Amino acid sequence: MAAMYPLPDDFFVVPPLTTATTAWFADYGERTLRTMLDKILKKDPTMQWNYVCDVDGVRVMEGEVKGLKLDKNTIPFRVYGKITATLEEVAALHDFSTREKCLHHRKHFAEDTLDSHTLYNVIPRTEENAFKQIYVRWVAVQSPVAIIKDRDFVFVESQNDFKFTSGRRGWAYCQTSVELDALPPMKGAYDLVRGELNHTGCVYMETDQPGVLDVVYHISYDFKGSMPTWVRKLAVKNRARTVKLTADHVHQLRLNSQLQRSMSSSSSSVSTEVESVVSTATSVFSTAAAKRCVHCNASFRFRKSYQCQSCSESVCSSCSQKWKLPSGNGTSVRVCSTCSDAVRNGWEGSGVCATPASDISSHAEARQSLFKASSSSNVLETSPARLRIDVSQSEPVPARHRQSSISSASGRGSVALGLDTLDLSYLTLYHDPNKGRTNSLDEESSQVSGLSSEPNSRKCSMDVEDDPAFEKFLDHVNRHSMRLSLYVRESQCST
Repeated sequence: MAAMYPLPDDFFVVPPLTTATTAWFADYGERTLRTMLDKILKKDPTMQWNYVCDVDGVRVMEGEVKGLKLDKNTIPFRVYGKITATLEEVAALHDFSTREKCLHHRKHFAEDTLDSHTLYNVIPRTEENAFKQIYVRWVAVQSPVAIIKDRDFVFVESQNDFKFTSGRRGWAYCQTSVELDALPPMKGAYDLVRGELNHTGCVYMETDQPGVLDVVYHISYDFKGSMPTWVRKLAVKNRARTVKLTADHVHQLRLNSQLQRSMSSSSSSVSTEVESVVSTATSVFSTAAAKRCVHCNASFRFRKSYQCQSCSESVCSSCSQKWKLPSGNGTSVRVCSTCSDAVRNGWEGSGVCATPASDISSHAEARQSLFKASSSSNVLETSPARLRIDVSQSEPVPARHRQSSISSASGRGSVALGLDTLDLSYLTLYHDPNKGRTNSLDEESSQVSGLSSEPNSRKCSMDVEDDPAFEKFLDHVNRHSMRLSLYVRESQCST
């Protein structure tokens, strides 16, 4: 069935948007995004998340309601991880305003996606606000097992950013299914089962390390039809891999920019096209000059030597990697680990991230000082261009109607988000499950009962490590059950 995709660009014929339908989609998108953020950023004492597996450096957790058996079709999943990227880069990668951008996203980030079409561009992105967009989209997803039918979804996708008054920013998108008369279920020749998305989306939050983002991917599918539980988990694992694919593509974009700049600075006659960059680098660099790897000092007597196409040093295969650049026709370049890490970690001074970031985002010292603010300043702040996220109300209200009802020390109209509402339990998932294991489950539980309060601890990346109320706030986290589940799974694997 995959051979018939992608579908023609004019395959879907939908009626034009009216003023009323545009307003409805915009309101629906903002409400669903705010609901999803409530699910992720607010604690829920009735929910506990059990360890499932680790996939490509991210952790997959399965939701469970205490005292209630959930329908297998509605069990939610969470994916937790970290990526090296900026909010501007991530938002730019989720631009679906054109058919070409949909195909680009499918090729680089969504290996399980058969095709994707944007039906309505309800709120397009602008130069003034590149974070906020609302689309109506159709996506066909390939089944992880050949005997199971493929699924398709029609949904509203809402994207927007938010900000804590401590200086920490975030960006999120939410996907929620809708029914359109112009798009009935595609059975017949395509044999697709129409599924539902229930506030599925991803939240990216800045950490205390510039250029690194915390990622929380909330997955809530109803695949409909008949699908075994193990097949559903396979589909969730495929979705979890998109986190790493996003990080890899950001790195590829930075390498592409770095290589083009380095080659153009060495010779004004060198073309900026990737093919010319690679061909020029290959012709200039000689692979027979060096006899040892410049990084690990390994001899090239019985192994092949490679040339880093960024620094021109001779390296071995262990100290280098081939990267497929997004521009060009599948062009690949070999870059040594040192140059790759420099591009990944040196984004602030390299100028690779040509995005409309604020001064706070581009200045490490300013950001670090903001992130060390006290936890009493953990407030969600919004500008007129941002979605106002009010944790005390059930629906978003335009900012102009709420200025008089919201008090703030700075008088700018913000909503306090205290430690009793912000759910930071996902930070404990970054612990190494293989580190410090004991033979006693009681000892294992006692080891995770405390949380490190060191200033530079990555376990406390949301400005709360110095607050005495932090331990009290963490009481709602059922860490023992999560650790016990992880320990039992590892014991079964070891036996």
